Amino acid sequence: MTRKQLPKNKSTKSEVVHISQKQGREAEVPHSNVLDLRSIVAKKEVEQKRAERIRQEAVLKQELGGTVQRSNQKKTSFFTLRREQKALKKLKKKQHRQATQLTAVLEKQHTPETKEYVSSEPVVETELNEGLLETLEQTEKPSASHIAPSADEVAFWTETHAAEETSKKKSTKLKKIKKPKKEKPLRKDKKKLKKEKEGPSFWERPLRDTLVEKAKKSTLPSLGFSFTRVGKPLIGFALLALIFVLPASVSAMLNGSSNLESVVTQTAEDAFNHLQQGGEHIQAMDFEAAESEFMTAVDVFGQAQDEIDQVNAVVLALAKYVPGKGKTFETGRNLLRAGEQLAEAGEQVSKALAVLSTVDVSAVAQDENQGVTSLLVLIHSALDPTLRNVIAANTYVSEITLSTIPEDKQDLVKKAQDSLPIVQREMENALSLTETLLEVLGHEESKRYLVLFQNNHELRPTGGFIGSLALLDISQGVVTSLDVPAGGVYDVAGQLSEQVLSPGPLRLVNPHWNIQDANWFPHFPSSAQKVLSFYEKSGGVTVDGVITLIPRVIEDLLRVSGPIDLTEEFGVIIDADNFYDEVQVRAEEKFDVTTESKRIIGEMTPKLFNQLFSAAKEPESLLNLLTTIQHALNQKDILLYMQDPELQQTFSDRDWAGELKTTDRDYLAVIHANIGGGKTDNAIEEVVTHQAQIESDGSIVDTVTMTRVHKGDTSKEFENQNNVDYVRFYVPIGSTLESASGFQTPESKLFLQPDARYIPDADFVNISGDVITHEQTGIQENTEFEKQVFGGWTQTPVGESSTVTIRYRLPFRIDVDSLWQQSDRYSLLVQKQPGSFGNFFISKIELPDEMEATRWYPPGYNGSTQLVLDQDYFAVLVIERSK
Repeated sequence: MTRKQLPKNKSTKSEVVHISQKQGREAEVPHSNVLDLRSIVAKKEVEQKRAERIRQEAVLKQELGGTVQRSNQKKTSFFTLRREQKALKKLKKKQHRQATQLTAVLEKQHTPETKEYVSSEPVVETELNEGLLETLEQTEKPSASHIAPSADEVAFWTETHAAEETSKKKSTKLKKIKKPKKEKPLRKDKKKLKKEKEGPSFWERPLRDTLVEKAKKSTLPSLGFSFTRVGKPLIGFALLALIFVLPASVSAMLNGSSNLESVVTQTAEDAFNHLQQGGEHIQAMDFEAAESEFMTAVDVFGQAQDEIDQVNAVVLALAKYVPGKGKTFETGRNLLRAGEQLAEAGEQVSKALAVLSTVDVSAVAQDENQGVTSLLVLIHSALDPTLRNVIAANTYVSEITLSTIPEDKQDLVKKAQDSLPIVQREMENALSLTETLLEVLGHEESKRYLVLFQNNHELRPTGGFIGSLALLDISQGVVTSLDVPAGGVYDVAGQLSEQVLSPGPLRLVNPHWNIQDANWFPHFPSSAQKVLSFYEKSGGVTVDGVITLIPRVIEDLLRVSGPIDLTEEFGVIIDADNFYDEVQVRAEEKFDVTTESKRIIGEMTPKLFNQLFSAAKEPESLLNLLTTIQHALNQKDILLYMQDPELQQTFSDRDWAGELKTTDRDYLAVIHANIGGGKTDNAIEEVVTHQAQIESDGSIVDTVTMTRVHKGDTSKEFENQNNVDYVRFYVPIGSTLESASGFQTPESKLFLQPDARYIPDADFVNISGDVITHEQTGIQENTEFEKQVFGGWTQTPVGESSTVTIRYRLPFRIDVDSLWQQSDRYSLLVQKQPGSFGNFFISKIELPDEMEATRWYPPGYNGSTQLVLDQDYFAVLVIERSK
């Protein structure tokens, strides 16, 4: 070793302790005298420093006194005196702080019972200055337990101290004893700091603990020597030796010579079988059996872990370093850990489902003290720990190397690696959704919503004409109040005193803009805000949000609830097949025909809720109900708007808010507004063809053709009318219209003239801006929601068809020729109109000979597609120069 060795031939040297270092010299004293000599040092220096401090204070006071006197004579500023006083106060604080430090040092140096010196390191880190020990005398008296020094001890100290003083430079500045570099925390690198923070590793801990304990008990001097620093090379050597010496043992263990491999394999297979059976029981709605299987799986997985843990811990830790078998062993452990976590997750879910299956949902839904939200709380309490299990399982599975798995099992593990992140994400979404629903359903405080019944047979931008509405109060998931105006939306519209101009196309039926036509904007948050504005100005109360639904939602709910008997009230039984004809048509009768046209909705809605909750007692019916609601949200048959920005953002993230989306490439939304065309849109079949032609210079020209066929039944009152439709094409902002054909604008005399008192609506002006009309085509153009909008009229008689076409140039190019860009992308986002009937959509991208598509999304997409547009659609091509 290169470090200084202790002398072996002098017994006294084994009892010395390093006290201090001054100017590079070391002073050593017998260990047995350390405590008493320290006391002498303290007393002597206290006396010297006290006298020095008194002298300094006297000098400073004299100087300050002179300053005060001069300031009186010269009228010096008051702040000059304050600075001098602060200087004195600062000096006193510094001396007191140093005294406190030394107090702590001396307390650590003395153990009265044994008189054994514990450590001299704190002294090394303490500054000993003139005045410090003197101050100490004022704050701490010498301990009575200190034993008075003998004459020999005094003589020894005097001789040693005198020799040091001769080489000491005279100075009144602070002296700081040097300390070994190894003790300076600021000099340690980041890895050492991190290691000290995290503690010793698995390998270092046993050896290091031994060394530390030995250092604490030893009477040997430190002399700047660290035992832990010696331990690191030893630890590294020991680890290296274990890795090379023990592979044979590890290999034997892994090869099953100890029978461990076969035992663990058999146990693991048993555990995974129970795990699989638990999942099958859940699908069969046998939650008690599922819970039992998952509990057994947890126990068996634990047994497999116990079998492994019987092996020496060092061997297990070294297994991963063994070529070939090491990774296999670690894979096995990760599979067991993942399986155990999934079993625990299954157990949690099974318990929750078992409880839910015994709940009387109908009773809970009517219990204001408990409410439906209590079920959501139960679900949340089950999901939270389950999610943690899934996250842990996902972590273990992601660390598995497929090459260590037998080939016939690799596909299964690969599926687990692919599916577990999806499961984790869906569970996170479910947990977040549960929290959101608790807020929406009034778990902590009641909520009030305005519900809009939109008739999509008379299509409007957010789903349909607003024929009816309801004011809904809900607390803890229980509907406490449902108010449906008997006259429908017209009861509210008649109360509006404000007189504003309606958007131009709406003047075909009404020049006065009111709540029934307020859903003019395809961006639902904007329409919802306009509805609320009209509602409040009509005397309505403030609400927490707006919910819309179309007849198709009620029809799907009736398939879950079963028929509703309204024989006593209206002489009819309502089911999914006759709902529209018996209810919606009657509800849409004009206000001047009956003032209670919407009463049937008010009578039917509470009964529908009750039957849904009653049906939800059966797990299968509950699942059907939840699926129906989710399907309606995904297809925009239900739209949600919340006044709370956080809740609104949650629904926006889930695409339940009916918003127009933003993209920097191609975009298309075809938005219909049936204005005076009767309830005929359910009889319209529509095909939209989109063609994007990329030219040699990278510019893009889109051609959109829309064909509508009216297949209405002439024997039905609401279908034997011409479909009159104002259609708007929302395309990328900055697009320029090149041509348009097939549009048919109604005669100008058919439009109603507004009263001279009507004023422009501020919201419409802010959103739609200036609307210009192209004289040759009759197309109206403006910008809304960061989109260019081309609008025009189509008219389709019963049994006939109509076709319109627009051609426009996009505001961007495909660039594959620049020095820094060898490829580019073309993407298309198509948004479905809420309430539409699943129109057919065809799209084709044409590339010039100089370009080719090298990648694409979705899988299998080659630049063309044909589909029923029941949800938003997105596709992308990566384009490069042809080779």
